[in-house]
Amino acid sequence: TITQSDEFSFLLADSEGNVSQAVDTTGKPFNVDSVNAETDAVLIASASSLPAAAGIAANTFRVSALQRPRKKINIYIIYGQSYSVGADSERVLSTQQMFGNLTLGTDPRGQNWWSTATQYTFSPTGGNVLSPLIETGVETPVSGLIDSLKWLHNESMGVEDDVAHLFAGAATGVSATSIAQLSEGADPERYNRLRTALSGFASAANAAGYDACVAGVIYIQGEADNNSTYDIYYAALQNLFNQINGTIKQYFPDNKDVDFFIGQMGGYFVVDTNNQAIPRAQMDFC
Repeated sequence: TITQSDEFSFLLADSEGNVSQAVDTTGKPFNVDSVNAETDAVLIASASSLPAAAGIAANTFRVSALQRPRKKINIYIIYGQSYSVGADSERVLSTQQMFGNLTLGTDPRGQNWWSTATQYTFSPTGGNVLSPLIETGVETPVSGLIDSLKWLHNESMGVEDDVAHLFAGAATGVSATSIAQLSEGADPERYNRLRTALSGFASAANAAGYDACVAGVIYIQGEADNNSTYDIYYAALQNLFNQINGTIKQYFPDNKDVDFFIGQMGGYFVVDTNNQAIPRAQMDFC
């Protein structure tokens, strides 16, 4: 934190009050490495200023214009390449549903998720119906995400289970694909998996008589682009984010912009020859 007090115009300290730099009100710097009366004064002033700084931070008004999970059905979409649909998953873990969480059809990753599929539609098993979120073929990231979100939501509401707000999710990605192949307009258009999943959710929610929103998108990708450059990938990421936001609003017209989360790409696939271009682009985009 950077704070000030009656004695010091500048204090740079950590959360425990350890000071790395201090300047008094006359502009005189203190040698904080020396154990003397001046250093003691700096530490005392810093310690006394921390509660004030914490109080200001705690009472700062914060507001977000992004979509919040306040509808009857709150949907989170996972998109990306193989890890987004459960690649390398060795066993099914989530075989029962305790929070009333939902998915589209009976498998959270639908069909046609492999890179050589003959068509790219989500095509949920059992059709466009809301079903309990239970993993079937493999353990996808969907259950861990949605079950954790609903548990945290229940905790924040102070209830065992808030049935007024239901959470749902689906894994809409395609394995072994670059960001260009996952973007709208590519040939073949693998993006259609995401689009048809959103369409299916909108149809299923409408049939059930529930208002619905898409509250977040989790993007798990980068491995197939590990030799790309920072500028190319960053621009592609911005483009894809805009496309996803636009498609969501086609099927959920009153939806606000979504929270967008990017998963860390698999370390095995990161190459050092381009100065970690993809991880840097992802972190800078966030």
